[in-house]
Amino acid sequence: MNKVIKTVVVLVFRGESVLIVGQGKESDHIAGKYGLPGGRVEDTETGKEAAVRELKEEAGLLAEAEDIIKLPDVEYFGDMARKDGGKISMSMKVFLCGKYQGEPKNTDEAEPIWVPINKLSEYNLLPNIEDAVNKGLNFLKK
Repeated sequence: MNKVIKTVVVLVFRGESVLIVGQGKESDHIAGKYGLPGGRVEDTETGKEAAVRELKEEAGLLAEAEDIIKLPDVEYFGDMARKDGGKISMSMKVFLCGKYQGEPKNTDEAEPIWVPINKLSEYNLLPNIEDAVNKGLNFLKK
């Protein structure tokens, strides 16, 4: 049985758009796919700390832990294909960023873009991304 890798993703909304990231040339994941900024939770950090770090690493946005909220009861499990032909088993917790500084910047691993929420389905998304966006929007409406 494969070890399940704990990961986080971060929802960032701006008006009627959401921030997604394309897989960059240095990413271990298959090119041409889009997801939310995120990645592995290191052994020494909390989910919030990982969300803050990944948001900076993948999108160049700065956030504070107090501005990050874990969406309650939202967690996904599955296998992710990698460039090398392998797969990793992972869990994915979803966080919402309420406040940030900066503008998205491309990195070697990720290419962030703002996408109108109503155009999200036109992108080649990783599994569960649309569902996570919808759950984030529903949470904000409460």
